[in-house]
Amino acid sequence: MKLEEYKNLIFDYDKTIAKVPIDWALARLRFKKFLEGNFPEMKFSQETRVDEMEKKALEAHPKRREEIFSFRYSLEKSLEGKHEPINLVIDLIKGGQLGSLHIISNNLKSTICSGLEQFNIRQFFDVIIGVDEAGFPKPCTDAWNILIKYREISKNSCLFIGDSDKTDGMFARKVGIPFLDVAKLIQEGNAER
Repeated sequence: MKLEEYKNLIFDYDKTIAKVPIDWALARLRFKKFLEGNFPEMKFSQETRVDEMEKKALEAHPKRREEIFSFRYSLEKSLEGKHEPINLVIDLIKGGQLGSLHIISNNLKSTICSGLEQFNIRQFFDVIIGVDEAGFPKPCTDAWNILIKYREISKNSCLFIGDSDKTDGMFARKVGIPFLDVAKLIQEGNAER
């Protein structure tokens, strides 16, 4: 898949551009406890992902959005300046040979911007949409609706690059745009070196 064929590249952030070093297994347990303590009627299995719990909590309690995102905010804020770069992707971005770059992520916008500034690549991105602006995590397509309000973008000009078929790939399929797993991009990039 040639990236140059697309006028708009939409990236996920965590595990695509950089890794936010969160122990998600531990975070899942703590968030489950946080939600069940603040929303006693809600129950989750041990395997439910943080973003899946957030979605259910937001659907049940849309007016308590800030409270629901407060857990993620303190978790992600504690790792500012500690994001681990995915060098090949960052080098590709810095190469400047790509079309318009955007981010749609299940991370908070402040986390994404902090990481982009850490790697000195913020200036390459046009529209950045975090889960806090989208309202619901991917694969919900609300972030796409926000993106097309900011920019006139046709689906056939877009490619979504992410790390998870379950969230990023499903999001892309629901929107009707192609998806590229970042692992394949890295593998192809390493083969060219």
